Amino acid sequence: MTFRDCKGAGPLVVSFANNTNHLIASTFAGRLDALESACKGLGGQPVVDAVSTDLSVKFQALPGVPQYLSFNDRDDDFPAQSHLLFQRSAERYLNLKSLFVLGTYLAGHLIKSSEKPA
Repeated sequence: MTFRDCKGAGPLVVSFANNTNHLIASTFAGRLDALESACKGLGGQPVVDAVSTDLSVKFQALPGVPQYLSFNDRDDDFPAQSHLLFQRSAERYLNLKSLFVLGTYLAGHLIKSSEKPA
């Protein structure tokens, strides 16, 4: 499920998208190899799913709370798109603000791990 699908997410949906999905998409547009490397460095496991994406990765954020990254790189017709997803059961383990923090934490660490030292 997306963050938007969580109960009571309405007021936080735009902030979540800006701090996760849009940030990952803009940072890694045209840099699919860098995103793959960052995901591997954070223990992400490739996922083969029914939806065609350039990259799908599963992160075990907490016991019982996996987090999924779905990424499509930019092409001639479309900009890069990223989506962070949770299993529907995540709401049983964590409140909405905690899910928000997990998403922004992952996005920040993906970006930080992709930066090259000066």
